[in-house]
Amino acid sequence: MNDKLEQTEEWYKDNKPADFGYKNTGKSISLKVNGEENTHNIEIWGRGHRLVLFNSDLEEVYKGSPQDDHRLYQEMVGGFAGMKALGEFGINPPIIHLNEGSSVFAAIAYMDNLVAHGASIEDALAATRAKTLMTNHTLVPAAWNRFSLGQLEKYVFPNLTDQSGLMKGYLTQFMKVFPEDKARTDVPMLDLGLLALEVSGKLNGVSVSHAEIASQKFARSDGSAVYFKPITNGMDADTWIDEEMMRYYRKFGLYDHWGMPTDDFEERVNKLSAGDLWVNKRNAKNQLLDYLQSGRKKDQYGRKIVIPEDAKIVVWPRRFADYKRPGMIFRDTKRLAQLMEKEKNAYFIIAGRAHPNDTAMRDEMHRILEMIDKNGDLASVKDRIIFIPEYDPELAYYLNSGADIALNTPIVGNEACGTSIFKQTGNNTLIVSTRDGGLSDAPQGSFLEIGGLPDSHEEQTSLYDQLERALMLAETSRFEEWGKQVKAQLQGMGRKVSGTRMLADYVNYSFPKKEERAEGSI
Repeated sequence: MNDKLEQTEEWYKDNKPADFGYKNTGKSISLKVNGEENTHNIEIWGRGHRLVLFNSDLEEVYKGSPQDDHRLYQEMVGGFAGMKALGEFGINPPIIHLNEGSSVFAAIAYMDNLVAHGASIEDALAATRAKTLMTNHTLVPAAWNRFSLGQLEKYVFPNLTDQSGLMKGYLTQFMKVFPEDKARTDVPMLDLGLLALEVSGKLNGVSVSHAEIASQKFARSDGSAVYFKPITNGMDADTWIDEEMMRYYRKFGLYDHWGMPTDDFEERVNKLSAGDLWVNKRNAKNQLLDYLQSGRKKDQYGRKIVIPEDAKIVVWPRRFADYKRPGMIFRDTKRLAQLMEKEKNAYFIIAGRAHPNDTAMRDEMHRILEMIDKNGDLASVKDRIIFIPEYDPELAYYLNSGADIALNTPIVGNEACGTSIFKQTGNNTLIVSTRDGGLSDAPQGSFLEIGGLPDSHEEQTSLYDQLERALMLAETSRFEEWGKQVKAQLQGMGRKVSGTRMLADYVNYSFPKKEERAEGSI
């Protein structure tokens, strides 16, 4: 069983751009490491007019720690080489969109070019802020990458075109010793997340609650407040929603050809038939059962997964992280066993991966598997509690589209968005969840909410009560009640499901109408 668990780490084969139809443009970029003697050449590949790719042989994404040279090299290449690659095609992007601090060197490269051509630091910073938007995905500053002066001298400073020293001075002024790092180092560090706050004129969080907390939590180095606009994450509906279900939605005009929710989306949801939704859901569920029975995925014991057609399937499919609490459902094993015994055909599937460097969560996965295997309270139902080690997009699709019920248990105030809940919403999977991340956008009654303070007895009781409610709704004889609940989910969150809506929100925020340009500026 433990050997199977070790497969939860991501492995990728050595892919080449040509394998995916991309052509070498014949152009390349040189970047410096440790000065002139270690110049790295990066090939530029592309297949379209607005997409530029480059092949830098960066090796593993998660190799080492967030403070390792390898991580800084990756981020330096993404920023400096990325801007140079665009320049090779004469592209001067009107917007620089930073995904967290990891991509901040794109904005630094732009600012550096302005300073090298005679702009003052103040003017260059103002110009950079005017075109830079940074999206934040985490409320934990310790998760941001930090690097020492020695690392900057090796990877960053050699690639600055400004020879006056102004850009070096600008960057080093933000270096400091972080109290939470003192156990590891007392060397001043540059925090790329905080640097991104400095050079970005616009900021956004990825849900309403996340943006509110980020606006309160973060500030610029001079203490000035920053505003994070909420732009809730979305997903590509045609990728993640069952094809038959998506055709049905379009038939009733919920989404247009591009996946954009229509203006009268909520009214159109009212017109959906509970019977039609139920039939579509049963078909998606049968696809999940067939997929599991095919043997393409095995359980924690290496066995093929066979679940009866009339089973009620509860899933917890997401990344293993401490704040997501994958073990919460097992805190009262007697109550869990009672629920599964009462509903004789209830099955519970856990699937997810821990970050390769998150040893605590890997230990938690071992603990959960040990509990399933040996806990006496679960003896009568342990064959119906399934852990699938090999979690990937294909499995995620079938679990999210075919399951009856999805559990989502983050500690409130920690989840930025959690897009899996949108995959479940779009597929009419009943959601039992705390009100966090993207679900904080939803009106009351849109999902089966777990109430109570984090880790309280009230919260634990609420989890099992709401799960019991969901299991009752999943009865075939209750499909009309089930239909009311899934339609409430769609009305409350169906707009947020759309990745097209999300892209439109970003475009409107980045390129506001003239009369709106002062609003939300920082």
